Amino acid sequence: MNHGVDRKVQISHSDRLVRWICGERLVDFRAHRMDLLHFRSAHDQALRVQP
Repeated sequence: MNHGVDRKVQISHSDRLVRWICGERLVDFRAHRMDLLHFRSAHDQALRVQP
């Protein structure tokens, strides 16, 4: 089992889910701006880290 591939899939799905939630306006961006920025930062860092 290649955990590196699983990890990349999870990262991709997490990003798509957050984008969909924001796009559908299911979350108030202004109220959760810092959480979304933290997610974005963690997402970008996760993409740079090699498993």
